[in-house]
Amino acid sequence: MKINKQWLKGLLILQIALAAILFWRNQDNGLPVEQLLLPEYSADKIDKLVVSSQDASVTIEKQGEDWLLPQLQNLPANKGQVSSALQKLAKLKLDWPVTTSSNSHQRFELGEDNFQRRILLQQGDNNVGELLLGTSPGFRKVHLRIADDNNVYALELNSYDFPDKTDQWLNKSLLQVKKPKSIKAPGFTLLNNEESWELQQSDGSTLKAESLDNEKVKRLTQTLASLTVTGVAGLGIDLNAEAAIEIEVTDDTAHRFQFLSKEDRYFVKRDDRDTVFTLNKSVYEQIANMKSEDFLLLAEEPVVNAESS
Repeated sequence: MKINKQWLKGLLILQIALAAILFWRNQDNGLPVEQLLLPEYSADKIDKLVVSSQDASVTIEKQGEDWLLPQLQNLPANKGQVSSALQKLAKLKLDWPVTTSSNSHQRFELGEDNFQRRILLQQGDNNVGELLLGTSPGFRKVHLRIADDNNVYALELNSYDFPDKTDQWLNKSLLQVKKPKSIKAPGFTLLNNEESWELQQSDGSTLKAESLDNEKVKRLTQTLASLTVTGVAGLGIDLNAEAAIEIEVTDDTAHRFQFLSKEDRYFVKRDDRDTVFTLNKSVYEQIANMKSEDFLLLAEEPVVNAESS
């Protein structure tokens, strides 16, 4: 029994010694518990984000409360997407480095000439942080290093949260009309009159709510309220010179839309922006191809009594 007590006492002393060694090793390597990767970085103070790959680069700049894309005609970026990306960087915490050797940078695709992503964070004219992202060691993890630092870490982050294409940061909901009050299309107008819709036809007649398929009207207004573009069309598409279909949608402001189908591509433009955007086929067809009869209730066919025939 005495031997067992001495053995247990020795084991306890050994455990305490190992814990002390690990603690001081942690201190010597500058890795206190919960230390942030970028301790001086505050997400809400960043006003410029530059994301680069080997063959593309995108710059996102903050003006007032909005994030804009200067390379894309100063169109608005997706504010939530930018905020989420910056917050993820702010939460990164140090772990033991996978390696401290610069010879490993090429293998992890973290070299100056073979990185997967370079992320530059700026506040005014000051560089707040610069990171390189490389290969992925596992699900939702990426090899990462701070520029000018040889240490390579495996941290919880995804490269795809930092796309290198400008239109991948675009606010694709920028043409939405949240609460349409009227929808004027070729040949008819849908008008919201005291919380119910009526249809005014080109011959001057008006059909009230009881004659309309209100589910289809609701579906159309929801499509306009959630209208999502897929990207920017680029040069060479002039809807004013093409046979575009024009539709006017009014909430508190009148918005004139132009829709065009050309060579299996679908385009949309709104009069308050100079840019032509691309659109999914299904959204294009629902809006651009609508007719007044689409919103009418189908007349019920008379029931034929077989015994009386």
